[in-house]
Amino acid sequence: MWEQIARRIRVAWRALFRPPAAEDARGGPGLEAKRIVGVDGFLSRADLLWSRPGGAGLVPTCVILEIRGLAEVATELGQSVLRDARTLCRDRLTDMLRPHDVVALIGDVRFAIALALPADQAKLFGRRVEAALDEPLTLSGQKFRLSARLGIASAPGSRPPAADCLARAEDALDRALVRGNQAVAVWTPGIARDIEARRDLARQLATALEAGEIVPWFQPQICTSSGRVSGAEALARWQHPERGVLPPSQFLDTLQRSGRIERLARTMITGTLEALAAWDAAGLIVPRVSINLGAAELTDPTLVTYLKWELDRHGISADRLAIEILETVVADMRDNAVTGTVRQLAGIGCGIDLDDFGMGAAPLTTLRALPIQRIKLDRSVVAQVDRDPAQRRMVTALLSLADRLGLETVAEGVERAAEHALLAQLGCDHVQGFCIARPMPAQKFAEWLPAHEAQIIKAPPLPRRA
Repeated sequence: MWEQIARRIRVAWRALFRPPAAEDARGGPGLEAKRIVGVDGFLSRADLLWSRPGGAGLVPTCVILEIRGLAEVATELGQSVLRDARTLCRDRLTDMLRPHDVVALIGDVRFAIALALPADQAKLFGRRVEAALDEPLTLSGQKFRLSARLGIASAPGSRPPAADCLARAEDALDRALVRGNQAVAVWTPGIARDIEARRDLARQLATALEAGEIVPWFQPQICTSSGRVSGAEALARWQHPERGVLPPSQFLDTLQRSGRIERLARTMITGTLEALAAWDAAGLIVPRVSINLGAAELTDPTLVTYLKWELDRHGISADRLAIEILETVVADMRDNAVTGTVRQLAGIGCGIDLDDFGMGAAPLTTLRALPIQRIKLDRSVVAQVDRDPAQRRMVTALLSLADRLGLETVAEGVERAAEHALLAQLGCDHVQGFCIARPMPAQKFAEWLPAHEAQIIKAPPLPRRA
């Protein structure tokens, strides 16, 4: 019954948008969708389609979609099954189209569609495509859930070159990918301006990395027992010549999308080791500094070799450098490239910190399976711990777990003295946040540290609750 209903819906849809009959390039009607592969073939067929007389109110429309979940198919079952999965996706698309519409595989996980639609129906069509691809695929006895992100470009009142329409659709897709809560984006001039602004930012970032404008700043970490500095976290800052100091939230995503995140990691490593060497030479005691590394950096096969070279070059022992890894990065223990690099880093003596702990992204088995030494409690976990009994119970449980497992703890984002005091009483080993100090350049840190040490009141350690 449901199959009959689905067929009726498809027939009704095709009837609604069917323009006057048209012949294909070989002189007869035919569905080109199953034979077109690659951008060139798609563009030539799209140009041919849009050169024909269209129905009243129909405008040239290009749709480009990226299918998420196909990479997992390749990882689990191999390339041959991936080809089958793409074929099934293509078939789902062609099942929605009319005989003269064009669809092409234009990348490993991307398809493009050329058709003519009423101007106000483009987004509705995109929603239908999204729904069609949302149905699970069964491959080699396993079910895989796919999802799609779509960019759509229409050209009312004109017959644009297919290449231009495809470029606009790609820009719209870029918007959909950037905004994770938006699966379908339709091109507008505003999108074009945003894309150009991001491309300009990417060009500026490339220059900034080479010019040394992006440097590590350091936020101190305090031992809750002694009040002394127990370490610091290195945080990237862009010292923009016109806009001032910019935090990572304003450029990190652009670096990732432009493929320069590994370059940033090396900049942070070198800058951090230079700072440690300078502090040592000045007689300042900073036991260790932590650096954040993501999945892209941890899958770089040359990372460990580079790090060993830099440690040796600056005369810094590996145990004074800690690598902070987000829970989300190690949530899937099947990623052997990431876990292998983490174990190599621990093997040369680096500390391993699990960042944002308490967010629930990684299973507890991660604490046993990886050589983790410290866990960092996220700001969302420690906020209001002195005022909210439920929050306090959760923090107490996490600190107790870490204690039983022999792991040190760091609470980040500590903004009030009352939070600091209670975390110390509950048994958290270290704290970090605005109530201690904001991130600062290496030279400012060197000036702040002696002043902080001078202010430490020699008093008995704070009592800790059992």
